[in-house]
Amino acid sequence: MILSCHGINKAFGEEVIVKDGSFHIEDHEKAALVGPNGAGKSGL
Repeated sequence: MILSCHGINKAFGEEVIVKDGSFHIEDHEKAALVGPNGAGKSGL
């Protein structure tokens, strides 16, 4: 396993984007974070 994250929370003010999120990335897998400009990809 390359990366494992559990219990992730992200909000902008009162707007909750992710609540108690989890994921893991295995060897040789690819992952991407996709969204429009200003959606908070860099902040996440």
